Amino acid sequence: MWAESQKHGEASRAPEVYISRLENILSASNPNSDKAANKPEKISLIEHRRAYNCEIMLSKVKTPLNELMDAVLALDEAEMDLERVDNLIKFCPTKEEMELIKE
Repeated sequence: MWAESQKHGEASRAPEVYISRLENILSASNPNSDKAANKPEKISLIEHRRAYNCEIMLSKVKTPLNELMDAVLALDEAEMDLERVDNLIKFCPTKEEMELIKE
């Protein structure tokens, strides 16, 4: 910046400084404050442990969700054995969870 002004023979004139830009560059800010303000609030309909257990059960099914839904709706006994049906019943939403969803 100083060399540039001396090239043009303007040594007596100070270079133009943008104070607001300089303040933004040199100001101390908390990098986490912006992230916290922009982070959406997390809403849980079921408790964490129940959700985790449901995730484990579904990972053991090894059937894509759309095929699983079709098998349940068709009452396909070849696809839906007793253990699988029991597991699905265990993780059906409770009345309280259904009311939370409706709200």
